Amino acid sequence: MSYPMKSPTPAPRKKRVWPWVLASIGGVVVLGFTFVLGVIVGSLGGASSSVDQTAALEAEEGAVTNASPSPSLDFSDVETGEHTERGTLPMKPGATAVASAPGYGELATMTVKSIEVDPVCTGSYIRDPQNGHFVVMDVSVEVSPHSTLADAGVLYDSVSMRQGGFRTVDKDGTVTPGNDIIGNGYGCLPEGSAIATDVHAGEKAEGTLIFDVPTPEGVIILPDLLGQSPGTQGWEWAYPAE
Repeated sequence: MSYPMKSPTPAPRKKRVWPWVLASIGGVVVLGFTFVLGVIVGSLGGASSSVDQTAALEAEEGAVTNASPSPSLDFSDVETGEHTERGTLPMKPGATAVASAPGYGELATMTVKSIEVDPVCTGSYIRDPQNGHFVVMDVSVEVSPHSTLADAGVLYDSVSMRQGGFRTVDKDGTVTPGNDIIGNGYGCLPEGSAIATDVHAGEKAEGTLIFDVPTPEGVIILPDLLGQSPGTQGWEWAYPAE
């Protein structure tokens, strides 16, 4: 008996994967990996930036904390007594008003050597007192070099010896401002005897100051040296000298 021959069964056809599909899948994988890597790097960078900023802030705060405070002027003087009711330091002839700063020593000094009421005028242009009486102070002033004043934080580098910078108070408490005590004092004493109107940094000067005041008794007040006087309202000298 013969059997009919069967045709061989063909092998199954392989499905064709198109190249663009593979490329798309590969692109998605690459993009995903790049995104994850970017997140990780960004997190590390943010953390590093945060650390750097924190370190910078701590360093800045440390610098502020460790910085030396600006020196403040000290206007106390061992030769003077307690402050008056006006807040001034009472002075006597021979005592020195001192402006100083910690670490810098004396920045400016003013010494009143003597005080005379109603002196005998010997100048070439003598006039009677406009307010009633002349008061003459023999003074000396010295100011530190500009570099020292700058390092101490002083804004003004000169001491003014103009009468307008002073004031007087009589025994009854009546104040006469500086511009009103200039009067006719100029010309009472010989030319060249007056102290310089401004004593600048690194300079020293001596001479006389003359005031035209309304009463023969009172005090002459210098409000400040070097333009500021923290802790005191200035210095005062009684006339006649006590």
